[in-house]
This record gives sequence, C-alpha cells and structure tokens, in this order.
Amino acid sequence: MHLTKKYLIIIVLLIGILGLGYFYIQDHPTKIIKQGDTVSVDYVGTLENGEIFDTNILEEAKKTKFYDEKRSYTPLTFKIGNHEVVTGFEEAVLGMKKGQSKEVTLPPEKAYGSVNPTLLLKNFQRETTVPRHQILSKTTFKQILKKEAQ
Repeated sequence: MHLTKKYLIIIVLLIGILGLGYFYIQDHPTKIIKQGDTVSVDYVGTLENGEIFDTNILEEAKKTKFYDEKRSYTPLTFKIGNHEVVTGFEEAVLGMKKGQSKEVTLPPEKAYGSVNPTLLLKNFQRETTVPRHQILSKTTFKQILKKEAQ
C-alpha cells in the first residue's frame, strides 16, 4: 500500500495494544500504572482495515510486509510522562495493571497529527534507475532540474 492520505489518516486512528502484560514495575501485579512509572509493553499498531503497520511482536511482524530480520522485536520500554511515545499511547497505558491488555483508537491529535495534504507526495516513484552520467541538452536540463544550465 502506498503512503496515501487515507493511509496516513488511518495510521493515526487505530493502535491496538496487545500483550500489555510486560510491565516491569517494582510493585505487585495489582499496581495501577501512574505518572513516572517505567513500563514495557508489547504492541500491535493496525490500520482501520486490520492491516498491521507496526509491532514489536516477532510473530505478528512476520505476518506483514514490514518484517525486518535485522530489527530486534523486544518490548517497548518508556517512562510515563517523559513523552517518549505519542500522547494517546501513553494515556492508554495510564491506569492499567500488569498483565492487562486493551485496544485503543487514537484520534490524530493524540497520535501523529492530522494529515497535511500539502506534504503528501503525489505520483511518487519510490525506485528509479539513474545512469551514472548522462549528457543532456540545456533544454532537457532545465525541464528536469527547473533551472538554467551553466
């Protein structure tokens, strides 16, 4: 799927948090997560259509086109209140207990922000073959680079 306006909107709308049971907190299992606690979570970020766009769970990552064998799929550790993750993700963890799982939908303002259509690339070609060198006429040079050849 190409990075389209719809994709960006959906990316910020839905983040499912799975396996939130990896809290590394010093107290007993019934402790409620609060500001200042350091937590470690497993997560699966999905689009509205259920497609996974990010996860730190190896088995889930292998199901996607984003799987990277060089990446370390380990729990995400962060301190509540340090703004190390998007606001909505941090807020979703607040109030949870060790071992608890939950699914949340994040609005754009609590995730990556609203889509700015002026920043979207249209008809962007991800890969292209470029000759090592090429002789261009001044006209072709100007058409490609939008400036005069010197």
